[in-house]
Amino acid sequence: MSVTHPTKFIVLCHARTGSGLLGSLLSNHHSIHWANEEFKYFRQWHGPRRLLRPIIWRYPRTYLNYLAHHSERPVFGCKIAPYYMLDIGSTVVDLHRHGWLIVALRRRNSLQEAISLLVARHTGQYGRPAPQTAAAVTPTVEIALMELLAQIRSCIRLAEREQQAVAHVPHLPMVYERELQNPAR
Repeated sequence: MSVTHPTKFIVLCHARTGSGLLGSLLSNHHSIHWANEEFKYFRQWHGPRRLLRPIIWRYPRTYLNYLAHHSERPVFGCKIAPYYMLDIGSTVVDLHRHGWLIVALRRRNSLQEAISLLVARHTGQYGRPAPQTAAAVTPTVEIALMELLAQIRSCIRLAEREQQAVAHVPHLPMVYERELQNPAR
């Protein structure tokens, strides 16, 4: 009996959950093409291509298959967030039914996730910071309490939508604090 392995996968998550780090680790493998957030860019199309936006919004699997078909390596993966498409739940079920592996990435600590997102928004620095030198000064960021509480609620709501989307399909659960936070792992 031969075992088949999926050649297409999505990482279902939202901002500041570790998808950039996970993607950079995966893209180091010679067989994996990590397209990061390539899927979401259809929303920025202009000219005649913009006519495709409602179709992709409603039927994302077709565009995901197009991206996978045109990838440079045999295994294709990208990040999908709940707000990239009309119905994340039915999209996840549809992708699974058509052979896509579903990876559900989340963070346990919504406070740290919210702070990370707000600091990134305030500083404009979304990637990993460059190593600090002795002369470098870390900017001070002030975050209003109500802004922080609203962001925590938003992170929790997004995580709940993601959990509902994968509740009835086989998926690989990943937790940032368990699998990615410690560089030794």
